[in-house]
Amino acid sequence: MSVIEIFEGKKERFNYVYKKISPKKLINLISANIAQRFGIFISEIQPIDIQLETTRGCNFKCVMCDAWKFKRISFLHLEEAKRILNQFNSSIFLTPYGIGEPFLNKHIYDIVRYASFKLKFIVGITSNFSV
Repeated sequence: MSVIEIFEGKKERFNYVYKKISPKKLINLISANIAQRFGIFISEIQPIDIQLETTRGCNFKCVMCDAWKFKRISFLHLEEAKRILNQFNSSIFLTPYGIGEPFLNKHIYDIVRYASFKLKFIVGITSNFSV
């Protein structure tokens, strides 16, 4: 995701992201885009967007998805999520994502709260909103 893709023609989104991210995250964003644009490798750059599988399994049996086929639903616990997220503290966006419904995980609110308030991630969740 490039700076142009993030902010192209979207002044409100730019203002929101600019106010939300720290100087460290802004430097990471600019560095990642420079590296991508010029095809160079900079080892200190962290991903801009993190996708974290918080739930493996689902409460629906959608035709286009195999998440319901897992015999046992498994969840990412808060402490493990913190350990993973702390490694990517210069990243900007977090999507609790994976093969399943994130809101089945009883820790999801704590994970989102930690990511959003402590690490200043911008969090977006995909859900079937059945829970």
